[in-house]
Amino acid sequence: MYREYKQWKRFFAHPLFLISYAIVAYMIVTCGVNFLLGTAANLLQGNNSTGGGLGSFIEQTAKNAIHGGDTADTISSLFQVSYLWTFQGQWWKAYLVIYLVASFFIGRKLYIKRMSFRSILLGLKGTMRWTTIEEIKKQYHAIPTNHMPYEGCAGIPIIHYDGFVYIDVNKTNALIDASTQSGKTETFTYPFLDSIMRASEKDSAVILDIKGNILKNTKEEFEKFGFLVKVFNLLDPHLSIGFNPLELVKKAYWKGDVAQAQMLAQTLSFSFYNNEEAKDPLWQQASITLLNAIILAVCEECKKANTPEKVTLFTCAMMLLNLAGEPDEDGLTELDYYFMNLPDLNPAKLSFATIKFSKSVTRSSIYTGTTAELQKYLLENVAKLTAQNDFDFEELSEGDKPVALFIILKDWDDSLNDLAASFLSQESAVLSELAVRSKKSKLSRKVHHIFEEIGNVPPIPNLPRYMGVGLERGLLYYLVIQSFKKLESAYGENAAEDMKELCGNWIYIMSESPDDSKVFSEKLGKTSVIAPNRNGDPMSEDKSYGEQEDSRDLMMPEELTKLVEGERVILRTKKRRDLKGKKVKPFPIYASEDEGTAMLHRYEYLLDYFDKEVSFDELGLESTHQNIKLEDLMLHFTTEESTSKAPDSVPLKAVPEERSEFPMTDLEEVHHTETPISTILTKDQYTFISSMIQENTSSSRFECFKTFETIEEIITFLEAPEHQFIYDQVSYLLEKEGA
Repeated sequence: MYREYKQWKRFFAHPLFLISYAIVAYMIVTCGVNFLLGTAANLLQGNNSTGGGLGSFIEQTAKNAIHGGDTADTISSLFQVSYLWTFQGQWWKAYLVIYLVASFFIGRKLYIKRMSFRSILLGLKGTMRWTTIEEIKKQYHAIPTNHMPYEGCAGIPIIHYDGFVYIDVNKTNALIDASTQSGKTETFTYPFLDSIMRASEKDSAVILDIKGNILKNTKEEFEKFGFLVKVFNLLDPHLSIGFNPLELVKKAYWKGDVAQAQMLAQTLSFSFYNNEEAKDPLWQQASITLLNAIILAVCEECKKANTPEKVTLFTCAMMLLNLAGEPDEDGLTELDYYFMNLPDLNPAKLSFATIKFSKSVTRSSIYTGTTAELQKYLLENVAKLTAQNDFDFEELSEGDKPVALFIILKDWDDSLNDLAASFLSQESAVLSELAVRSKKSKLSRKVHHIFEEIGNVPPIPNLPRYMGVGLERGLLYYLVIQSFKKLESAYGENAAEDMKELCGNWIYIMSESPDDSKVFSEKLGKTSVIAPNRNGDPMSEDKSYGEQEDSRDLMMPEELTKLVEGERVILRTKKRRDLKGKKVKPFPIYASEDEGTAMLHRYEYLLDYFDKEVSFDELGLESTHQNIKLEDLMLHFTTEESTSKAPDSVPLKAVPEERSEFPMTDLEEVHHTETPISTILTKDQYTFISSMIQENTSSSRFECFKTFETIEEIITFLEAPEHQFIYDQVSYLLEKEGA
């Protein structure tokens, strides 16, 4: 931090000093006037000691000088000290004139001092400043650092001062910018969880615990304070609550809300296959569509057979694996036959419609790509984990006990992280709907979402929306990120910007990204400072000094990168009132080591409670899904020729004989010639083919395409295996136009 220029001379311009100066000046003037007027009266009127006026005084003084008399007695008889405080009432007009003259000179002197020594900081270059500790005491609740229960609700830690942690209990989201090894867990997460435990108003918490250390250190204490601890454990699925990603889809379908089921299935499929960096997004879109169709088909078949327990991703994966096998002589698989024979308005068939327009080779590629993503749900431990729901999300708000729900991931393996994203999205969706349908439109118990390293987890579907509408409902989100770039990489620039704007508290602990420190520095704003200057010859003692108002960042980017352990900077745009309801200006807060307001680490006051050396097996975690038999989750499909069927088997009817031919095959007859493009394709058709190739291939291949002059070259180009999807789309277009 910069060293502030001390303006000690401002003391001489302080109103108290100037008032004191004026009083002393008037006292001196009064005493002087009293003495002069008293002496003048004595000289003019005479007194007992001299026997008469000025002439007598002169005569007596002359005698003393000649005869050696006491001259001092003569003088003292004329100039008496008592005159200083004795008012000469008969001279009141003289007093009035003298006071008027004195007031002019005293007032002029006061004005000169005021203008010479007053502060020239007028805020012309910036008005931002740090919140003082006195203001913090009036605006934030203070809780002791003794790990004992306290009255009130939980809040995020702001600063520590004099044995108390000051917490913000406002309903607002928070963004914590803290890179690796910055102390974010030690100075934010653990103190926050300590507050949640101890508060008399019990809230629930959802904690994204990448390594599982937070669970190990806090589970025992949560249970001591009356919390129900649940763990969604992707590190050890056999020590986890079960979670069926299709649970919400199933509930909507069983209620007859097919539209809602379709939307939920679409959201889930999108989270599985969406890839912003994909060069050919059509394959991802095809996989999303196919999985939607399979999910809806499984729901339909299970609803008919009254087997809701079979609506699982394992069932969907097995359906795709079993039916999308070897194609017949027509290039169709049993999966194609199944969907083709569903009723025309069946939602599963409608979802499958896009797939059926592709050629057999392309469909095979789509099936392969879709199966690859679902392969993990065929693993025994994952299949059982996702086969049932062991925890009702509504318990977070409506349960008899507050809940601490932990989500544990593998920090070295991202293959199951999309499952965690779906878990968190569905949790927020369930609680949002619960709040909307309640009488007060809010949850009975607030739910705090502490998402550590959220940038390292696949994007949680609809998270920006939940953050925007969740505050009044009692859903609060705290995003602990390593950098803004990490957040933007996961959610996209626009969504990340929305999420940042939805956070009323921005806490900077430490960041390795220069961009982050610049952003925080800009948001802190400018402050005005006094910039002194000195002029004169370098070797001369005769120097002239001056001062001028200048501006600087309240904290520069490079200063932010040098915060010591425990220090932090808080931007709090949503803090508008103090504890008594009075309006306040939300100036930023600097938790400073020098001011004694730096935040404590866990080891400084919580080590006796949050330091447990245990393994996951020793935590007493239980699961019920390990006893599930996977064969009981499968649907058995048979053809009409089968002589026997299982009770829940699904018939596959014969395929209609009429199938459309792709018009591109008609063009293959001209392979032996060189047919100009313009004789076969219209300008619009050629433009469409060009745009498809430009969007879905590399720039070099597109440049190659632009050199083609004949239909034969285009067909040969499109028949390449890697261009099958484009080939199918072009064929479909030409068929519709009757080309």
